[in-house]
Amino acid sequence: MRIHLNIALILCHFFSLSGSQSANEEITKPTRLTGHGTKVTTIQIQDFDQCFPRDATKTFGLEFRLPRQGGGRCEDGLIICYPSIMATGILDNDHSVDTVDLSNEMFNIDNMDDNPIAEECQNEAKKHGNSMAKLTWHGIGIKLNRQGDSMSTAILDTSFSEKRFIVPELFRQFNIHLDEVIEVEDEKVEKYKQMALIGAKMRDFMGFWVLGLDMIPWDEQTMKLFVIRHCNCSLEAWFLRPSDSDPTDPEEASLGTGRFEDRCDNGTQKLTMPIHISEVNQVISIRLLTDKMLSNTITLKLLNSKGVEMLNVQFFLGNNFVKVTTTDIKDSNLVEYQFSNRTFEMNLQIWLKQYSYKILLKNKRLGNKEYYPKEWWKGLECKDHNKLTLDGHYALIDEPRVFPRQAQDELSTTVSYYSFAPWSERSLLRARIKLLDGNTTHFNIYLLHDAIEPVENLGATVMRLEVTVSKENVSTIDFSEFYKNDKIPFDEYSKAIETQFNKFLDNGMRTFDFKILLRRSNVTLSINGVELSNKQNRKLPAWATNYIRVGVCVQLAAANKMFSEAQKNSEI
Repeated sequence: MRIHLNIALILCHFFSLSGSQSANEEITKPTRLTGHGTKVTTIQIQDFDQCFPRDATKTFGLEFRLPRQGGGRCEDGLIICYPSIMATGILDNDHSVDTVDLSNEMFNIDNMDDNPIAEECQNEAKKHGNSMAKLTWHGIGIKLNRQGDSMSTAILDTSFSEKRFIVPELFRQFNIHLDEVIEVEDEKVEKYKQMALIGAKMRDFMGFWVLGLDMIPWDEQTMKLFVIRHCNCSLEAWFLRPSDSDPTDPEEASLGTGRFEDRCDNGTQKLTMPIHISEVNQVISIRLLTDKMLSNTITLKLLNSKGVEMLNVQFFLGNNFVKVTTTDIKDSNLVEYQFSNRTFEMNLQIWLKQYSYKILLKNKRLGNKEYYPKEWWKGLECKDHNKLTLDGHYALIDEPRVFPRQAQDELSTTVSYYSFAPWSERSLLRARIKLLDGNTTHFNIYLLHDAIEPVENLGATVMRLEVTVSKENVSTIDFSEFYKNDKIPFDEYSKAIETQFNKFLDNGMRTFDFKILLRRSNVTLSINGVELSNKQNRKLPAWATNYIRVGVCVQLAAANKMFSEAQKNSEI
């Protein structure tokens, strides 16, 4: 969106009389005003280009953009401070056009009394030395009011006028062009002259159009600007010259450092917000910015209506890295990112799937793992996820939001094979399985040695769990060990498993969490958190297993895991 601020014809007329030279043909870069801190930016000015630009579409001006990834906010605003050209006492009587003395108070543009924008600019200027403090600083204030997920309204104020400019339906960016040299109609000129004779002043007619007169230097070949940007403001600003190319978006969003009386402190923030999720395959999107100058931990929690934690993720930030862990996985480092900039933009997504959570940071799944809550086999009660909390040192780029994801749950219906390092003496196999609908369902879990299929004359079968579910929803289970190709049935233990399995089937359960714990001399099995009280003695050593095969008429969760107590986590 473009805002044109008309400059009086007198400006270019003065340039032509002063003999300013046109800039060279070199294409220059726009000046980014935002970033970290409130450093003073010095800009080279070729003022003659304002009147005779090489490209008629290029002018002096300001451009404002929200982050290119979408979202962004600036409710508390930013202020662009510049030394005034038209304030009382700035121009001397050498500045005249056609015998009109521009230093006359008739043309003065001064700050309003007790104006907060003027006060902030002047106070900030004092921190940059006496020479800066002696200048008269004017300011432009910009605030954004959010109007839904993707649209804002921009509110523009100045330090010298009560008039306010509104930019409605702003999606991402807008420009203030200090252009369009205009000739005032003779009738209006004559009327102004008559009013001037009785004491009328230009400030009585001021609006945003005077920015071109007040901001761009008349004699100097440089101008100075600085920005005061609120801590949570992600709006970027550039100063544009006619010779400049288009601005380039920063690779990552940045935030301000606060006003002079309210610097962004290092205190911990805590966000608690309600969320509304109606079904599975919904994504919670969170965008926040951290600072590598702060060594801290950010904790994200997802809670149900009873206040029970359904998800707990921690982000550990160091000087130039971020590590991520979750409470259910013992790995100390699920994923690590290196970053060289001062800030790290965390684009976080939590995908609520049918049985699990997928957590992505910058489009990378954390540790290539899934988060399964307790009693995951009952399915996620998505409607009961109603609160999100975020603790730590951070600033939100925009409000967390929830949106649907079309992709379905990642369940495989093919036979799956997994290999892993030799087991320890206490090794745990965990398989998450969903039965397919049909007249008869059959699946098995094979523990194999030097083979991916149970075939003769190749490797050996170490152990097998066979499950058959009839159309009457009754299971038959065969749990056996093999020694020198001879089957060693665990008849009594198979019956115990079968009894427990049928209890779940009677209650309509079709999703199961199998855990098989192998010890030196025995094996224990649990189903959906229910551990069979007795143990089955066994002969073969745990190390003999180096392949696992799972199939046939089942769906397998994408993140089945194999881990042992000695080896921590190994994924299958």
